[in-house]
Amino acid sequence: MSDGSLQKQKQKIKMAMAIEGKNRHYRWNTIRCRYWYETAKKYRFDKNELKTIIDELCDPMKSRI
Repeated sequence: MSDGSLQKQKQKIKMAMAIEGKNRHYRWNTIRCRYWYETAKKYRFDKNELKTIIDELCDPMKSRI
């Protein structure tokens, strides 16, 4: 699979539920970190707890990049 076709496949990945910023975001390639925090704020989810979750998810990935 070429890099171009791999990029096109990545653009098609969608989540079943949206992350909300000013708009709803379903596609992984359009979701920014701030949208997670905006969604957490809307639903009164503690931002420090969200940061902990994001850090736990990202730390193992850092060693593989």
